[in-house]
Amino acid sequence: MEKTIVKIFWALLFLVCAGMGLVPEPQGAVSGLMLFLGILFFAAPGYLLVKGWMDKDTRLLKLLRNLSLLSLGLSVILMVANFLCVLAPQWVGDALYWTLAIIGAPMACLQNPYVSLFLWAVVLFASLEGMKEAKKK
Repeated sequence: MEKTIVKIFWALLFLVCAGMGLVPEPQGAVSGLMLFLGILFFAAPGYLLVKGWMDKDTRLLKLLRNLSLLSLGLSVILMVANFLCVLAPQWVGDALYWTLAIIGAPMACLQNPYVSLFLWAVVLFASLEGMKEAKKK
């Protein structure tokens, strides 16, 4: 039951981060709130990772692995596409940026793509290690 509540909280945080990531040039308190929400976003998968490891819940760990792979993969593809569209019309770059801001919600909310990519990679590798540990039992 508690894992379900954390998953719902995480989904709601995703929606909030996606919305906040669309704020153009945040400053002051809004920027601080976005940073807080971006970091809070990764508290839920951290908790789920710990629960998955402790309970040897491979289904939960696979979910975290798949979500982190999906987020990392799509974010990198969209970032590269955004860089490569430098000669395309501005609306193409804008569309790619907005898509990236929604798909990589904590990335835009944290206002630093490297932190978000790093934290998704931590979730990925921790879930992979957790699945290895669970299979040893």
